[in-house]
Amino acid sequence: MAQSPGVYELSLEDLGRETISQAGTLTQVSRRNAPISVNYIERWMIENSGARRLEDLLVIFVPSFNWTRHPSLPPRFELRGIQSDINDKTLLLVNGKQMNNRLLLGVDTEIGLPMLDDIERIEVVNGPASAVYGPGAINGIINITTLKSSPGGQPRLHLRAGAIENFTSAELQHSWKLGGGDLYAYYGIDKYRGSDQADSPLQSSAAWTSINKARQSTAGEPVVFAIPNDNAAYEGKPRHKLHLQYSSDDWETWLRYSRGGTVTDMASDRTYINNPARYLATSRQSTQLSLQSRYRWKPTQEWTVDATAAADQTDGYRLFEPYDTGERKYNAKLLASWIGGPHQLAMGAEVERMEYRFAIGTPLPAATHWKSHSHSLMFEHQWNINPDWLSFVSLRQDIQPNTKAAVSPRAALVHHLNDSNTLKASYTQSVRRPSAFDTHTNDLRGGPPAHNEDIKTADLRWDLVHAPGWDSAFNLYASTQNLIAYNFAINSYEPLGRIRFWGAEASSSWQRAGSVFRVSQSYVKLRDMQLARPNIAQTFTAQPYGYGNDFANSPNSITKLSLQHELSGGLTLTGSAQKLWHFQGAEDYAAYNRAVLGNNLRFTNTDGSKDAFSGAFFLNAGLIYKHSAQLRLDLNAYNMLGWKDPKYNSRNVQSRMGMWRAEAPALALALSYSM
Repeated sequence: MAQSPGVYELSLEDLGRETISQAGTLTQVSRRNAPISVNYIERWMIENSGARRLEDLLVIFVPSFNWTRHPSLPPRFELRGIQSDINDKTLLLVNGKQMNNRLLLGVDTEIGLPMLDDIERIEVVNGPASAVYGPGAINGIINITTLKSSPGGQPRLHLRAGAIENFTSAELQHSWKLGGGDLYAYYGIDKYRGSDQADSPLQSSAAWTSINKARQSTAGEPVVFAIPNDNAAYEGKPRHKLHLQYSSDDWETWLRYSRGGTVTDMASDRTYINNPARYLATSRQSTQLSLQSRYRWKPTQEWTVDATAAADQTDGYRLFEPYDTGERKYNAKLLASWIGGPHQLAMGAEVERMEYRFAIGTPLPAATHWKSHSHSLMFEHQWNINPDWLSFVSLRQDIQPNTKAAVSPRAALVHHLNDSNTLKASYTQSVRRPSAFDTHTNDLRGGPPAHNEDIKTADLRWDLVHAPGWDSAFNLYASTQNLIAYNFAINSYEPLGRIRFWGAEASSSWQRAGSVFRVSQSYVKLRDMQLARPNIAQTFTAQPYGYGNDFANSPNSITKLSLQHELSGGLTLTGSAQKLWHFQGAEDYAAYNRAVLGNNLRFTNTDGSKDAFSGAFFLNAGLIYKHSAQLRLDLNAYNMLGWKDPKYNSRNVQSRMGMWRAEAPALALALSYSM
């Protein structure tokens, strides 16, 4: 089966030489010498995975990644047990440009779309990374690198259709040689109807009745009232993605547009179900138009200067409790790099101007408009002490009105024990600002500059190459995170508390003669949480209240497997599995809620059943038929254990972990044709 070479197919010499540009450093470094934990999802892995959306790729290939449902917003991302009510603790980038919704939602516009054919590679930094990427990289970054030319330089058509979770999608791409560079064009469109409640049932561990008595649920049984299709698109409308890019040796310019949006699963927020009309109208839509241009100048052999200018417009609209939002950002960045003997230096500055719009209510009032700005300084020194030792020192400062200055330092050492063993140690402090909406609200209320959230992490990693095509990685980390939350009593953000936790990750990959096998295991354990004030209400953990010692929205342990094996006759078998083990912290929070809070519907609760906390097991399989160099067919089956019992495919609801909705067992057929 034809595929792009992965990192595991490279010789040690080639692996040591291969450089990266957006994987956790400002200076140039090989993958072997990257000072932090980075997971690479190559194009051939994307093509063979059968993934229907970005989240699927991350679930399959990133050891500690998981997601939970949210009562009224897109899925909540989790890395190393860290999760938030909004996706603002992870940064999502495209070609190094941050795509997060700063106003309120964090990661939003690139998720949920089944159009993935424009992606060349995804790099995921597991762990804090603000020293390089700026505020928001609390639990990691996801960087999407797009293709610069279509595969083989030929027009390519990719068609997909799904059954049970019903959808159709079409993607077309082509590239041309132009003026010493490549002009690349991509367009994707989908019609996503999702899966109905018979295949994606919603279930609660506690009986409940809505405020107006119109909706009721029996503990341990699927709800019988009508709920929207799972993963259905906003108002059933087509969703779009467009990418245009010109790349040459020194110049890269791209324009990207996406229009997404899904039906929001408001049934999980039981206190809101007051009448069917409002409940069923819970869709939300997001659009984003981005433009970035980067020029690289080498005035001397030692010096390189990268100048980047970018702009984007992001808009969002929700039907339930309507809101209309918009943000416009203008960004300029200058980064100068110097290489001299064993030393590398990178120094840069970044400025940004932001304009925001927000309106909420029924009917929508006139929107509130405001502006803000920020400026940043960044520095990194890499020292090749000798052939076996490297050191990294990184520092970034970000200043923005109405928040305290954010400082993000990092120090790291890399040591080659021999040609096959590499040890890496790092200490990092990363920060997160409050959302633009919250800082603006704080300012209007006359509050002092808002606190930033920060996390300090010590990380030890061992990379081991057993033999050509077989390697492993082991991570051990310990973190202290200072959480923030808005306190309306004092009109300001204030510390919520301090949590301390540790974790471990292990992964191994074996690749040879048409076969690939990957396995990973991650584990996270809360040490303690100390509240800033007694009896603050929070949903991170019930530990401060005397119940358990685990995160309330995350499983302690996640196991993942993926494989592909080339058969005869142009056939290739693929598969993946993810096991989410027991949600002990959720069970503890439910016990606290039942004993102290009276089974409050807004928090994780249960009538005594522990079924919702037993974890989940997702099993997928695929068959690829390569008819010729131009034509390929894929058949995929998803969440297959759901045909036996939907509970295997359960996705719990954040902060209401006693509720879950199953991902539907489903099928999809794909056709790829290079003209």
